[in-house]
Order: sequence, then C-alpha cells, then structure tokens
Amino acid sequence: MFACSNRVASKVKAVTCRLKTCGIFTCKRFCDQSGPYSRTGILEKGIELRRVMNATEGTVLSISNLSPTVKAVKLFVQSKDFTFKAGQWVDFLVPNMKEVAGYSISSTPKRLSDLSEIDLAVKFSDFPPTKWIHEECKVGSKVGLVVGGDFFYAPQPATSCRDLLLVAGGVGINPIVSIIRHVSDLKNTEDYCLPSRVVLAYSARTFDELIFRDVISEVVANNVEMKAEFFITQFSDKGLENSGLVKLSTNQRLDRNTLASILHNEFTNVKNIDCYLCGPSSMIDDIDRILLDLHVPNDQIKYEKWW
Repeated sequence: MFACSNRVASKVKAVTCRLKTCGIFTCKRFCDQSGPYSRTGILEKGIELRRVMNATEGTVLSISNLSPTVKAVKLFVQSKDFTFKAGQWVDFLVPNMKEVAGYSISSTPKRLSDLSEIDLAVKFSDFPPTKWIHEECKVGSKVGLVVGGDFFYAPQPATSCRDLLLVAGGVGINPIVSIIRHVSDLKNTEDYCLPSRVVLAYSARTFDELIFRDVISEVVANNVEMKAEFFITQFSDKGLENSGLVKLSTNQRLDRNTLASILHNEFTNVKNIDCYLCGPSSMIDDIDRILLDLHVPNDQIKYEKWW
C-alpha cells in the first residue's frame, strides 16, 4: 500500500511514498519528493481536483481476511469507461475523508471486462483510508476510484516476445499477481505476442504473509511456461508440505546468488527479459542493483516501490 506517488522522469521506474499528510490535491502526484510534479501551483492543483471529481464509483461486494494483516476487497464498478492495465493502481477515495490512498489492483483487466469487478489487497496501517478499510468498510460501501500509474504490463501485437521475471516482496505482490494472471488470460488469444517463460520470485516475512499463494499455485499449474518460487525470510516449517508445484524456501532472502541462479537456470538470454519488481524500497533498490550487475539492461527493469 502507498498513500501517494511521485513519478520520476523515467517511464519505467516508479517511486512511491507513504506521506501521512496527503489531501485532495496530493493524491498520487503531489508529494514533497523531488520530481516532475509539484504539490504547489494552481494549475497542478486544478488538474488534480478535476481528476478527483471524475472518480468512478465503486461498490464493495465483499471484504475478507487474506492474512492476519491484509484485507481482500472486491469492488463492483458499473461504469464501462473505467479501465486499467495489469499492474496499475487506483486512487481510493473514501466519502467525507480528505486523505487519498493508492492501492495496486490484484485482479485482471479481463475480470473487469467480464464481471465489472476489481480486487484489492490492503495491509493494515493507521493511515485513515487504510484504517477505514480494516475497521469500517462493509458490503455496500461506496468509494471513488481513479486509475493511475506507469508500472504495467500491456503486450502489443507488434512487440517482441520477451520473457518475464517478476519479483515481489510482501504486499508488493498485488500488481505482480495481476500481471501473471493477465499473461494467463491472454494465453489463448492470437492477438498478442506473449513470453515463452515467466518466472515469479515472491518473498515475505512469514508463510501467512504469502498472500495469493493458492492463486499463484493454480496459475502455475495451468501454464507450463510459468514457474514460481516462494521465499520466507524467517525460519518456519509451516506450509512446507502444502506448497504444491511452487518451491518454498525458508530463512532465505532474495540475494545475488538466488537471482543469479534464477537467471542462469530459467532464461536463455538476459537481454530478452523484462523484469517487473514491486515491494519495500530497500528490497527493490537491492534487487535493481543486483540485476544490473548481472547484466540485465537497465531499460528492461521496471519497478514500483513503497515504504
């Protein structure tokens, strides 16, 4: 989860923050971080106000526990003008609340098209919109939604078919699981050039915090070109017998040796990989640096990070 976001100049690198002072004019773009946007200035504020006023209504269909600290929220979106790309987030506007939060969408564009639904997974914090989700949100609650973000996977017919390395830490799995589901959804179409190999490396502190582990296992089981590995940074024997087709390593972080092994064993050419990373800022900084050191081209590493 992140409260607002400031996009840096590069189109493929995204920086997010968790300021607690965000209001109607600061959602997503107008942080105090340096970058191409300013939180001051009448023009920028006017643009953001129009953006918020144009929010699409979403209705809560269900809310449940994904883990002891993460709530799953399913929303019905009636408007056919509401669309998103796999990996993008939504500004989340709670009625009568000045703070605006941003949450990555974990479901796919196909689910929105077929059922008019999107899914979010929100980890608890004291930030007002997030606390509202955990303590006050109920079936039938109405919220405002505005799609944003340059971090997404949207293959086109004319693009080259690069393989995919997906790396997630904690609730950073949200946009990543949207991407891997999206690839699966597009598998039986002839309109897109899709990767021949997709590998997901997903790290969390405990087994319970590996949210979407069942979803990921099912997607991998149904797609021979896909592989996933789970990493738990604390030692635990929980889940070792129940990880199915997904390899589970405990008391292990995603370090240089692990990533080098994945690149060597799973891909034929590091120049033919697009890497999507999402997780805590320090983790993503480390992985970005390691991938560059392992000769993955800089413009093929796309990330979104939070703290």
